[in-house]
Amino acid sequence: MTAADGEHEVALRDSRRLTSRLIPVTGLPRPLPLRLRADGAYLVTGAFGALGRILCRRLVARGARRLILVGRTPLPDRDHWHAVAPDSATGDRIRFLKELEALGAQPVLAPLDISDETALTAWLAGYRRRQSPPIRGVFHLAGQVRDTLLPEMDRTAFDAVYTPKVLGAYLLHRHLSDEPLDHFVLFSSIASLLTTAGQANYAAGNAFLDALAHHRRARGLPALSIDWGPWATGMIEELGLVEHYRTRRGMSSLSPKRAWPFSNASSARTGPNCSSPPSWTGRSSSPGTRSRRLWSLT
Repeated sequence: MTAADGEHEVALRDSRRLTSRLIPVTGLPRPLPLRLRADGAYLVTGAFGALGRILCRRLVARGARRLILVGRTPLPDRDHWHAVAPDSATGDRIRFLKELEALGAQPVLAPLDISDETALTAWLAGYRRRQSPPIRGVFHLAGQVRDTLLPEMDRTAFDAVYTPKVLGAYLLHRHLSDEPLDHFVLFSSIASLLTTAGQANYAAGNAFLDALAHHRRARGLPALSIDWGPWATGMIEELGLVEHYRTRRGMSSLSPKRAWPFSNASSARTGPNCSSPPSWTGRSSSPGTRSRRLWSLT
């Protein structure tokens, strides 16, 4: 414990002194391009966010034709789209739907809060009653941040961040148990391993996603939880935190162009959990090298 080696986190196990390390995974088979089934449906939570939109476009490019877009904000009936202001938030969502249609997809709207079990089960019942295509994949991206230091953290601040990730993922796990799922992908965060002050709620929510992936794999069910580093788009960009992570944490943010090759590689991984840490500023590495690698915690 008193060794002068600069380690700040030490565990003693069976007379051994241990520390944690993120190490690159080696020896993986070369990943095949992800292919999705045109006769199935793929459910995406957080679909209208920046990352959700990027993912939806990528799913369509990989062969998905029916996308179930889960979001809390309802859209007007199609007959009324012409009356919506193009520069409004609703108009922006309508443009995204039309874009997916132009790419050959059939968007299916599920206007509900993913943490509302009653709303979710009612929507799924209606979907199945219409004999719609089976759900073949789940991509859980829903989430938000509300950084609060522990002395000021109350239940409202904690649940606002924790609930969409945890309850949303659990309800999907529970109520899609009879669906022939090929994919159950959870967008977690490196914050579950390397958190920052004020993000206890965010770290806890993402740690649950990692644990749920392990639980599903132990039961023989598909699951993958990806601990993404900070993105250069979405919430990080909207909150103006790209520079914060670079200067205060030494983390460069992941651009979609650099990060998505990693998601292809993750399909070759046999474990339920993997990490895509950012490039660490001030260390010698070619641009994007670390963001394309799979990492495990040891």
